[in-house]
Amino acid sequence: MNSHAVNMISRLLRDQASFALRFTLASWWLLAGCGGGGGAAGPSSTTPELSAINISLSRPALYVGQQATAAAQGRDQFKNEFSIGVPAWSTAAAAIATVSTSGVVTGVSPGQTTVFASFGGKQGQYEFKVLPVPVASVVISPSAPSLTAGATRQLTATVLTDSGRVLTDRIVFWASLDPTKASVSSSGLVTALSPGTVTITATCDGIVAPVVVTIPGAAGSVSTVTITPAIASVQVGSTTPLTVILRDVAGNILTGRTVTWTASVVTGASNAVSVSSTGIVTGGSVGVATIEALSEGQRGTAVITVTPAVDPGIVVTFAEPTPDATVGDTLDIVVGATPHGTIVSAIAEAGSLQIPLELIYIGMSAQPLWVGHLNVADLKNGPYVLTVTATDASGARGIGTLPFVRDVKFGKAGSSPAPKQKTLIPAKRPGIKP
Repeated sequence: MNSHAVNMISRLLRDQASFALRFTLASWWLLAGCGGGGGAAGPSSTTPELSAINISLSRPALYVGQQATAAAQGRDQFKNEFSIGVPAWSTAAAAIATVSTSGVVTGVSPGQTTVFASFGGKQGQYEFKVLPVPVASVVISPSAPSLTAGATRQLTATVLTDSGRVLTDRIVFWASLDPTKASVSSSGLVTALSPGTVTITATCDGIVAPVVVTIPGAAGSVSTVTITPAIASVQVGSTTPLTVILRDVAGNILTGRTVTWTASVVTGASNAVSVSSTGIVTGGSVGVATIEALSEGQRGTAVITVTPAVDPGIVVTFAEPTPDATVGDTLDIVVGATPHGTIVSAIAEAGSLQIPLELIYIGMSAQPLWVGHLNVADLKNGPYVLTVTATDASGARGIGTLPFVRDVKFGKAGSSPAPKQKTLIPAKRPGIKP
């Protein structure tokens, strides 16, 4: 190969290398300019930004007229907490619930709605229910009306909450337990039909109130039949005596008259209750029955509730707080039951007020234990009794009670101190190992 050819080949190789270098540099520059290289880039994608707003409510549901506090918490794109200022609050239906600028939600009427919190272009929401205020009692007036056959009398039913507030938005259903003696209209107007006594009831939201109407009869004959007690309970397998009092139109007590006793089961099996010819009631199975005493065409009634038998071998015990403990908004208890295998349930009772208590099984080697938290925020000040029932596999039950006092002036952060667990000694029960 001559020298001219060698020079041409060398120049060609240099030109190709220069082009490759220029192409490589241009590609790197384009990638860097588009953010694909290692040069200067825009703002870092790891900077926290507000991504969502979570809302919580101090109560899962509200009664009409009750208030709860809503709280808003920001979250960034990494699900971490993100501090925000005061959000703009609103609700989906102001007719059901309203919310203030500070997040205080007020129940207005029964229903379901949503509270919203808006901030920085983001919005969070929380759906909740507004419930009717529970009926605690129904009071009928007059309390002991008396009217002659053919006459009428207007009865009035007042519906109350547990705090004594009158509820005016409830429907009351009236009924006569003996339409042959007296009838009652849907508005509570009683019409006397024949001499004797008859029980008129007013029912609202499952709460029943009775009143006895007296319709005098002729002198010397039985005018009224009264059973005492009018409301009683008896355990399965046990008995309780009822007493009947007969009076004439003048109120004189009559003796030597024939009385016929009958039992009618309202709820439960047909053998729930039986009654003897002398008024001795025997509990056969769990249920409710009406007992009637009939004399000379006049009737008296009593209501008997049959409860499960209490087994003394099933023992319910408590750790702290001790009886008569003063609590804030939450009563924390530890419940023990022997023998092993029992199931525990609890109801806080104060008159007609009943509040379920959720118990969580925590277990122990010597004795099973349950811990529970009773929300007493809606209870007014005063003494209450917590009733705990333990049931074993055979259906036998044991009962324990724990008195406590509600006082809003005590308790930190709306809660009573957590109880200290004490050593609970299992009860001895023949044939069963704890």
